[in-house]
Amino acid sequence: MKQFKKLAMAIAGLWCCMTANAHDFEVDGIYYNILTTAKVEITFKGSSYYEYDNEYTGKVEIPESVTYNGKTYSVEGIVEDAFYGCTGLTSITIPANVEYIGAQAFGASLIETVIIEGTPTIQNKAFRGCANLKTVHLNGDDITFENTTGQANCWFCNSESNNPNTSNITFYVKNEIVAEKVKAAMGAEANNTTIIINQ
Repeated sequence: MKQFKKLAMAIAGLWCCMTANAHDFEVDGIYYNILTTAKVEITFKGSSYYEYDNEYTGKVEIPESVTYNGKTYSVEGIVEDAFYGCTGLTSITIPANVEYIGAQAFGASLIETVIIEGTPTIQNKAFRGCANLKTVHLNGDDITFENTTGQANCWFCNSESNNPNTSNITFYVKNEIVAEKVKAAMGAEANNTTIIINQ
């Protein structure tokens, strides 16, 4: 019985250590989860997105790859809530190899400028409630807006509420395909949205 108690305590202690930090490592102020031996994703600091305030501030440039403990990983995506509520965040640059941006990844942040170089899947509410968001650059040949909640036009908006779901955002896109997808994603707010196709 004593051995069982000791084993249970050891397991509990190990579990606490494992769950104390949801992120696996940090490099240059960016927090990562290891997905495979070759890939990582961007996450928040700590065990939940609300554990720390403003772990990301200013202009953040996500690298295409990151090296930790002598091993180099490709950055595959951004998890749900990764930058949620980061009121000190002003801009984000996302490289071409990032494949997904999770739901509410930048929600309720005060981000002003978004630059997306590739063709990721953007999940619902990824940039919802970003009161200062004014400019979005979509530089890839295509983009996918994934509706995971059943609520329409919640990918980019300046308000936290769905009614009204207001936006005053200018999109700079690479081609007509992306322009049409942005219009569809913005829904009722499409008439209040400026979309410029880069020449």
